[in-house]
Amino acid sequence: MISVKNNKKRIAALCAVALSVSMGMSALAATPEFARSAEEWAHLRDNTLEWYEIEDLVHEYNATVLKNREEMDKDERRSMDAAEVAEYLVDEANDYDVLADSAESAMIAAQYRMQADSLRSQADSNVTDFEIIKLNYEVIEKNTFRTVQNLFLKYYTALASKTGSEANAAYLERAYNSTVNRKNVGMATELDVLTAQEALESARAALITAESDIQTSRTNLQVLCGWAYDAQAEIGPVPEMDPAVIGTISYDTDLAAATAASYTLRTDAIRLQNARSSYPGLVEQYEKQLSNDTETFKVSFKGAYDALVNAGLAYQNAVADHALKVQNMAATDRRFQLGLISAVEYEGAKNELVQLETAERTSYIAMVSAKAAYDAAVRGIL
Repeated sequence: MISVKNNKKRIAALCAVALSVSMGMSALAATPEFARSAEEWAHLRDNTLEWYEIEDLVHEYNATVLKNREEMDKDERRSMDAAEVAEYLVDEANDYDVLADSAESAMIAAQYRMQADSLRSQADSNVTDFEIIKLNYEVIEKNTFRTVQNLFLKYYTALASKTGSEANAAYLERAYNSTVNRKNVGMATELDVLTAQEALESARAALITAESDIQTSRTNLQVLCGWAYDAQAEIGPVPEMDPAVIGTISYDTDLAAATAASYTLRTDAIRLQNARSSYPGLVEQYEKQLSNDTETFKVSFKGAYDALVNAGLAYQNAVADHALKVQNMAATDRRFQLGLISAVEYEGAKNELVQLETAERTSYIAMVSAKAAYDAAVRGIL
C-alpha cells in the first residue's frame, strides 16, 4: 500500500517534472529537509489534513505555489531595482525588434513591433522593482492558503447540511405519503399532494447538492494540499472557537497591523517611493492611488470585522434557538405519548429539532470562517 507520505511526494514530484526534469528530489517540498524538525515533517506527511497545517501544506506541496516559486527563482528581475527593471524591459523590446526584422510575414512583424512598443512604454514609467515582484508571488501563495481554508470549512458545512437534508427528506417523504393517504379518504386535496411532493423533491435535491459539495470540497482540498485527487486523507476537525473572543478584539490595534501588512498598500508605497526617485511627474498619481487604496482597505477591513461580529451573534442566536427547542421537545414527547398529536406531527417536531441543530452547527462553522477571514485581514490578506 502506498503511504500518504509517498502520495504527497508523488504529486509534488509530478509537478516538479512538469516544471523541470533537472530539479530532481529537491522539489519534493519547497524547503530543504533541515528547515523543519523531524516532528514537523512527520505531521505534514501523515494522512491527516489538520486546520493548523494548511498554510505549511500549501507552502510545501501546492502545485501552483511550487510553480510560482520556481518561476520566481528563474525571474531575472528578482534582484533588480526599478531602474534596472526598466532597462530589462527595453532589452526585451529590442529582442522583439530583432524578431520583427526576421519575421516571415508583415503581420507577424507588426505584432512583434507592437509588443516592443508596449514594453518601451512600460519602461518609460516603470515603478516595479524586485520587492514588488516578490510580493506579487507571495500574495498568490497567501490567497491559495485562504482558498484552502474556505474549502476546509465548506467541506464541514456540507457534512452538516447533509445531516439536516437527510432528516428533512425522510420526514417530508413520510409527510407526502400521509398526504396521499389523506387524499384517498377525502381529507386532503390534489393541491395538498402536489405541495407535499414539491417539498419532498426540493429536500432530495438539497441532499444531492450537499453530497456533491462534500465530494468536490474534499477532492479540491486534498489536491491543493498535495495529496492525489483520489486519496482518502483524514480531514481534521473544525478548530474550536469561543465566541467570547470576538469581544476581546482591539479593532484599532488590528487595523494598524493590517494596514502595515497589506500587500496592496505595501506595493503602492513602493511604487510611490520609486516614482519619487525616478518619475516626479507620476508622484501625484501614485500618491492618489495609495490614498484611495488605503481608504478602500479600511472599508474592507471594517467589513471583515462586522462580518465576524455578526457571525458571532448569529451563532449565539442559533444556540439559543436549538436549546429552546430541546427544552420544548420534552413537552412534545408527552403530547405524543398521550395521543394529542399524530405520528407525522411528532416526526415533524423531531425534524425541526434536527434542522435547528444543523443551523447551530453551520452557524458555528460560519463564525470560524469569519474569524479566519478577519485573522487573514490582520495579516494583510484581504
